[in-house]
Amino acid sequence: MRSLHAPLLSLPLVAALACGGPAPTPAPAPGIDPGEPTVQAPSEDTPEATPAPAESPSEAEATAPTPYTADQIRDASKAGREWQYRVVKGDETVWSIMTMTAVDAEGATIRSIVRGAEGQEVGEPKESRATWEELRLHASFPASATTIADDTANAPGGPYDCKRYAVERDGGTATFWFANDLPGAPVKMTVEKDGAVVETRQLMKYAAGG
Repeated sequence: MRSLHAPLLSLPLVAALACGGPAPTPAPAPGIDPGEPTVQAPSEDTPEATPAPAESPSEAEATAPTPYTADQIRDASKAGREWQYRVVKGDETVWSIMTMTAVDAEGATIRSIVRGAEGQEVGEPKESRATWEELRLHASFPASATTIADDTANAPGGPYDCKRYAVERDGGTATFWFANDLPGAPVKMTVEKDGAVVETRQLMKYAAGG
């Protein structure tokens, strides 16, 4: 599980997501590496082996549709776009803040900071560069482990009409609410383990930038 002090999945969200992030940072679906093929040399009394037919893509390689396209995230983003989340994990509450400091046709530069309950910075600010396609893939989850439904997220500035992604992983469930009108990071995320919510991230303040 992602540390409480890590940037949220999906704009280095979560990572997001995603994930998380938490939670897991949502990442491109894992591929299967078959390794180096083993070839058995034919013997005098054994006909030369014929290559096996290529395997069809496995279920593990299939991914659920992402909530937004790369173009939708790009078109919604301007320099200064910012998400401020309240993150609660156990008895600890911090603020996770992500700001797009620069935006161009190819992608964005994102600055992430974490503040404690008294407003003090926790750790060093982090800055990273991502393409719009990379940001789209932060919300890419295995289809076999993901359930998508229409839902509403109640948060400051809301309520938001959303697509809710419930992703089974690590023996628990990470749930993300992606607002239909805010392409990018989710407006809410929870992590549930053994029937109890162990982490919540909720968008408390949003700025469109520009």
